[in-house]
Amino acid sequence: MRSIFLITNQSNSFLANELEVAKSLNCEINVITLKKRGEILPFAENIKERNDLHNLSFYRKGIIFYRMMTSHFFWFAILKNKKALSSIRFFFLTYKYLYGAFIIVDWALQHKNSILKPNTILYSYWNNFIPLGFAILKSKYKDFRSIKCYTRAHGYDVYEELVHQFFPYRDFTFQQLEAIYPCSQAGTTFLRERYKTVQHKIKTSRLGTLPYYKNIDVLVKHSKIVRVVSCSNIIAGKRVPLILENLIYCASKMSDITIEWHHFGDGDQMRFIKKRIAELSSKNFKCVLHGFVSNALIFDFYASQYVDCLVNLSLSEGLPVSMMEAISMQIPILANNVGGVSEIVNEQTGCLLDVNVQKEEFYEGLQYILMKEKELRFSTRQFWEKEFNAFVNYKDFYEQLHA
Repeated sequence: MRSIFLITNQSNSFLANELEVAKSLNCEINVITLKKRGEILPFAENIKERNDLHNLSFYRKGIIFYRMMTSHFFWFAILKNKKALSSIRFFFLTYKYLYGAFIIVDWALQHKNSILKPNTILYSYWNNFIPLGFAILKSKYKDFRSIKCYTRAHGYDVYEELVHQFFPYRDFTFQQLEAIYPCSQAGTTFLRERYKTVQHKIKTSRLGTLPYYKNIDVLVKHSKIVRVVSCSNIIAGKRVPLILENLIYCASKMSDITIEWHHFGDGDQMRFIKKRIAELSSKNFKCVLHGFVSNALIFDFYASQYVDCLVNLSLSEGLPVSMMEAISMQIPILANNVGGVSEIVNEQTGCLLDVNVQKEEFYEGLQYILMKEKELRFSTRQFWEKEFNAFVNYKDFYEQLHA
């Protein structure tokens, strides 16, 4: 049985569907998160959550810092990058990125005996500092050179310039990995064009969602309500205030209809969005900010409320799971064309908008979905079955890891 060490620095909720499928596969998965977040993983004999990197001691952090500062990787990243030399922000990003990589190096050296076994795999869910840690480990320590290392890639960790990030040593990192798996064909194309020497290692592997078994065909649309949902962090790149402004505009043009907007998610712009809602209030516009809730509660909402469409106006995306969840529940999508979004939003599933969407274009897109709603509620589910069924996509991914 293969032993897989799956490392992530973000919420375990991103892993839920994948691990639900992996429960039935012939492999042992050790899930390692950089911070304790309180989320419960699917229970299974072959899935274990390890707290190796929770609450590192001051002494341990000192060792990691020393190992980083005495390495050429840190100094080359600073001295060979004009941005890091001229900008405090980019200097800090570089420092933070390299420190994160050396956390992974230190962890692997501490757990050498459990990692250095036949058929062990190191797998990062994000294409960030974690795979750089794998690469440093393989290049500096000969005992680790036979370990197979992989990473997924999504949105922010592919299109770094769009989200003003800086990921040093990308060429070096990719050279050391067995494969890089963007979740969209757009991400694969982008990375292959940028890193031509490792094109053969970059392969699309789509994410997926699980089927929801409650009967949603019985939901009845309210003739005087257009219910819209959005689901994302409330941060600058997700452009949640832009969703608000466009929906207010639609409400002004649809005076006989109430637009009811539900947003699931939280973030550092929550206070700002609440202020804007108060400023832009309208008689036929209602808004509910649900904050961060579990996927199960979002699905329960979809199963109990007739939702006309899901809206997403992000500046950068991979291929959003929130969209997969929506179309699995027969909910059409209104979204702008960034990243891999065009691979899920099409004539079968909704309406695609320009990234610099204007209010009238948004309004016309919403009208199109409302006009075609009956057809779309059937074709969305069909498209999901074909392209984003978790049982199909994740089994294929783990077969590739085992190959």
